[in-house]
Amino acid sequence: MEFSRGKNSRKQMKTSRQIWPLTKRYYSKIRQAKNNGQLIAWAFAFPPPEILHAMDIPFIMPEHYSSVLAAKQQVTPYLEISDQCGYPMEACSYHRALLGVCLSGEEMIFPPPDFIFATNFCDPSYKALLQIVEQYKVPYYLMDIPFCESEEAPEEAVEYCRSQLEEFIDLASKVTGKSYDAQRLYSTCEWANGCYNLWVEINELRKRIPCPMGVVDEMGDIFPMMQLAGTKEAVAIYEMLLAEVKERVAQGEGIVEEEKHRLIWVGSNPIYDNGILDCFEEYGAALVKSDMDCTYTMKIDLEDPLKSLAQKMISNYWTGSIKKRIKIIKDLIRDYQAQGLVMFSQRNCRSFSVGHKAVKDAIQDEFGIPVLNLEGDMIDLRGYNAQELRSKIEEFIEIL
Repeated sequence: MEFSRGKNSRKQMKTSRQIWPLTKRYYSKIRQAKNNGQLIAWAFAFPPPEILHAMDIPFIMPEHYSSVLAAKQQVTPYLEISDQCGYPMEACSYHRALLGVCLSGEEMIFPPPDFIFATNFCDPSYKALLQIVEQYKVPYYLMDIPFCESEEAPEEAVEYCRSQLEEFIDLASKVTGKSYDAQRLYSTCEWANGCYNLWVEINELRKRIPCPMGVVDEMGDIFPMMQLAGTKEAVAIYEMLLAEVKERVAQGEGIVEEEKHRLIWVGSNPIYDNGILDCFEEYGAALVKSDMDCTYTMKIDLEDPLKSLAQKMISNYWTGSIKKRIKIIKDLIRDYQAQGLVMFSQRNCRSFSVGHKAVKDAIQDEFGIPVLNLEGDMIDLRGYNAQELRSKIEEFIEIL
């Protein structure tokens, strides 16, 4: 199968177009911190940004750089380097691309790490971590998040995670010389909650008919929650986005001219072809909501921030029982009055795609709505055929 060049998506929200400039400013800030002699952390797989911001430790989530390369369709050379070094193509393409960049010796948009924090949310994250630690010879901390089948995490699991967060804080203090201040964490978590509250309010408005903001904008707009939660910048950008969504609601402005169908999107999307999301709008189908923000929106209990952060990490949407994921997707269908479900099955990511068959069966059993399953890779565009996916979308629209 040959590669068909993808397209960029059409951002409808003015605020959404500010996310990339915000991201570049953040990367520039990290480079400046390194130039000023500060130590830089890399944080893999859903780290708690609130702790790092509270300790004033400059950090980046390196997987995001793989997304940037994919969006610019510049990722293939680095994947090929990983291939040549023997890393299996079945492994996570995010990490294979990052390994390729590290092994290439080329300058990245952000500095190399002085220490690393990672979690075991996905199998490949700690495997890639070990290779990067070997490459840069830096200290690291790998956090073990226990599997939790129930909706509420057992107390012993929470305490286990909390103790690891305390160990990480001790290590980070020793490595960077930055002290930990409980009051500073409290203030940072206040900012983080402000960020999460604004996003929840935005999502409430997106339940309106017609939908004022869709998945095309959402995919990029969650970046501040991933990287900047606990900062004034994240709150400011979501205040701007909320005001814009409110204005669209007041004017009765939707993401499609005539909203014929409302759809939920499950999983990530082919980042090198974000334009695939626009295909639905061409047929009057509005992608009103995705599940990609579900891991970020849990508020932090300011009475005990460390314990609450531990609970949040255990309750991550991508871990635990598939029953938890099915419940959330069912709630999205009800809350957003969806008439169809679209799932993007990432071939090389079990965390995203495991259980998609169970999800499909559960949704069709309860709601009887059509479910479209699209297969591909989030960033590896080799073997991608855009026309094939677009044909499947057209057939799905006909069913709707």
